[in-house]
Formats: sequence, C-alpha cells, structure tokens
Amino acid sequence: MYQDSINTQLSLYLYTVMQENQKAIKLSKKALNIIRTTSRNNVELVNIADNKANILLSINGIMLTALIPMLFSYQDIIVGEHLYIPLIVLASTLLMTIILCSTVLRPVDLNSIGIEKQAGMKYSPFFFENFHNIDSKEYIPFVKESLKDKDLLSEYILQDHYLVGRNLGRKYVLMKRAFQTFVAGVAVSIALTIVVLAFF
Repeated sequence: MYQDSINTQLSLYLYTVMQENQKAIKLSKKALNIIRTTSRNNVELVNIADNKANILLSINGIMLTALIPMLFSYQDIIVGEHLYIPLIVLASTLLMTIILCSTVLRPVDLNSIGIEKQAGMKYSPFFFENFHNIDSKEYIPFVKESLKDKDLLSEYILQDHYLVGRNLGRKYVLMKRAFQTFVAGVAVSIALTIVVLAFF
C-alpha cells in the first residue's frame, strides 16, 4: 500500500510538472513518435530473443533427457559399434547450447552499474537499473529535479535507449552462438555416426 501511494504521488507530480513546464520540455510529435516506436521495437525484440531461447532450451533439454537413459540402456551396443563418439559430441553440444540459452535468459547484473557510477556519469531516474536500490526519499527529489532540465531529460532518454539496446545486443549475440553451436554439433554428430557405421 505504501509503495502504491508513493507511485501515485509521483505520477501526479510528474503530470503536474509536465503541464506547468510544457513549453520548456515539449518535444516535437516526430521525436515522440520515434521514441515510442523505438521503445516498442526494443521490447518486442527482447521478447522474441527470450522466446527463441526458451524454445531452444526446451528442445535441448528434452533431447538430453532422452539421450542419457539411452546411453545406459544400450551401453554394450554403443561401445561395440563405437557410437559413443558421436553421442559424446551430441551430448556436449546439447549441454553447451543449454548453457548459452540460459545465459540469454539471465537477468541483467544490476550491480555492474555501480562501477560506472564512480566515473561521474549522470543516471536516468526512469530506468529501473538505476534506481532499484535507491530509497524513495532520495528517488522522488531526484526525479523532480530531473524534470526541470530539458537537456537533461533528452540525455536520459538517449541513455535509457542505449542501455536497453546494449542488453538487447547481448541477447542476440548469445542466441546466434547458441543456434550455431546446436546446428554445428548436430551436423557433426550425424557425420560421425555415418563414418563410424561405415568404417568400424
């Protein structure tokens, strides 16, 4: 209840300040549309990356779960036919892909921002990474002061977009590695299986 009250008061204050200082902080409709579109696209791209990671993680988890019992059930055949070589490669591939997908889904390290704060950078009060550990008595005056400066608001908007984009880029780089690892590992496993069955 207390947090809801704080949020309500803050929202009312933000609205009041923006009305009173409309000329000072007013942005063009074109700029606002660009900001909204970019923010919406970033959110959608983050969701797409997370969904892809979840799907690939589930597929690899199911395959690895099915592979482990098979290794013990058909141990004699696998060893006799030298099929353990491609199966080891496949199991390693599945495990590496699971690790990469889990890294994609890993939340951002909020404590890493503290290192950059020591460099004297100004931080946006509108991005949760910057105020998750700030007390409300410190946060609300910080927001009030920030809203009075038009240039500072523009800087905060750009900074927020940069932080979201940096996290988004990290996710897609890891997703690309996960897909490449999965496809290459499965292809190598199939090729090794053919070679083993043909020559051993």
